[in-house]
Amino acid sequence: PRDWSSDVCSSDLIADLTVAPAGFAGATPVRVLDTRSGATGRVGAGRTVTIDLDGVLPAGATSAAVQVTAISPCASGFLTVFACGMRPPTANVNYVTGSSTTGLALSLLTNRTLCVHSSAAAHLTVDLVGAFTASGELFHPNPTGPIRWVDTRGEPAVTAITGLMADSDAVTVPVASLGSVPADATAVWLNVAAVSRSGPVQLAVSPGACSGPAPVLTSVSTHTGRAAGSAVLVALSDGAVCLRASGGATHAVIDLSGWFGGTTTNGLQYRAVAPSRVVDTRPSSIVAAGGAVSVAASTLRIDSASRSFSVASTMPSPSNRSR
Repeated sequence: PRDWSSDVCSSDLIADLTVAPAGFAGATPVRVLDTRSGATGRVGAGRTVTIDLDGVLPAGATSAAVQVTAISPCASGFLTVFACGMRPPTANVNYVTGSSTTGLALSLLTNRTLCVHSSAAAHLTVDLVGAFTASGELFHPNPTGPIRWVDTRGEPAVTAITGLMADSDAVTVPVASLGSVPADATAVWLNVAAVSRSGPVQLAVSPGACSGPAPVLTSVSTHTGRAAGSAVLVALSDGAVCLRASGGATHAVIDLSGWFGGTTTNGLQYRAVAPSRVVDTRPSSIVAAGGAVSVAASTLRIDSASRSFSVASTMPSPSNRSR
């Protein structure tokens, strides 16, 4: 990386980067960037950092799955994760001043590197959780749509895991052989939410039972009295994942959208394309509470092998601080 750090607060062309369809290869999470460590320093406003993943990606990887966190940003803004080169006019994470925010990004690669751009000065962490390869596992959406898997508030869920989670609490969440998930599934697509009761909160979801040292990983971040969620891709180990909390007291909610691998037939491949913006309701068409926006499948280039896109909600303002 060059000239992107700062210790103080203060329509591009998009190349055709389509690649062959791929499947998911889950991995033990690896922290590949933490600007709080060493001499790296806070990423300055409008700067981009390059991350070399060559030593941690599997052979033949065409895209990476990363959890990206903006930590204590100096102003409201956004992060864009992209294949290094021409930055697309899109966002993966939107954040507000002083509040840490995490999101999942699936990014194409440039020579096994990816780039992260921050519109405002902020510390960043990036955790690699998997990759997409030609030999990776296919995705199987849950037949009845997303299903509530965990709700520690005591609401109905597949598993009976209840009660507030405190700092350093961890609970093993069984997945394989429950609901429609086959016993030999290798990974799952989750939506994980933290509902904070006190203090800043982080949740981490990692492969396997909760034993041994906790991995260095952030899946969801939020602050006092607020709820926040993120999509999470996580490998299964012994048919389970571990849910860990740090910071203040929080409830956790997990929805399962589907799984990868297993004996289920007719799975879906992942087809990555260069990001492009297809809907922006600003400045005049604010979506009302409970409202919906229809987008034609042809606009999203959706077919039987391409069904993934990102949706970001911003404050009702024409400001470009949230992209």
